[in-house]
Amino acid sequence: MYATLGNSDVDFCLIPESPFYLEGSSGLFEFTEQRLKENGHMVIILAEGARQKHVAERMDVVGVKDASGNKLLLDVGL
Repeated sequence: MYATLGNSDVDFCLIPESPFYLEGSSGLFEFTEQRLKENGHMVIILAEGARQKHVAERMDVVGVKDASGNKLLLDVGL
């Protein structure tokens, strides 16, 4: 988050503590389309753990832990 605040090129920062929507008005897809039309490019920062609840539900691994006992973080990029 601090790297994002220190960089004026970042358009959107996705963090696990703040839920976000992909579709619909004010969703990430709509914002991305608007930003690309305006600037021709967009920078999205994706913090580890962002959107985990949604990914875990779709992959049926809610509550799964790694070998150290930490909550398993899945690849939201897929």
